[in-house]
Amino acid sequence: MKLAPYILEEYGISADSKEMRTAIRYQFTKQGNLSDIRKIDELTMTGDAELVDILRLFKTKMGVLKYLQIEEKEETLSDRDFVQSLVNEFLANTRN
Repeated sequence: MKLAPYILEEYGISADSKEMRTAIRYQFTKQGNLSDIRKIDELTMTGDAELVDILRLFKTKMGVLKYLQIEEKEETLSDRDFVQSLVNEFLANTRN
C-alpha cells in the first residue's frame, strides 16, 4: 500500500512501512475464505471508509495503532506517580 509511509508520518507512529503493510495484508487475509458477495462488498466499503477517515485524520493515533497492535509507551508520569511526587514535595517543603 503506497499510503503507509504517509499515514505513519502524519500520525507520528514509530513503525516502518513494512510493518504497516503486513498489518493491512493481515486484515485482508483473515477474511480470505469469504464467498458471500454481499459480505465482501460490505467489507470493501467499510475498508474504503476507514481509509478515508485515516487519510483525513478523523481517527486518533490509537485508532491507527489498533491495526498495528502496538502500544505506545507513555513518557509522562502516571497519575499516581504525579500525586505521589506532589505529596513528597509538599512534605519536604520544597515546592514554591
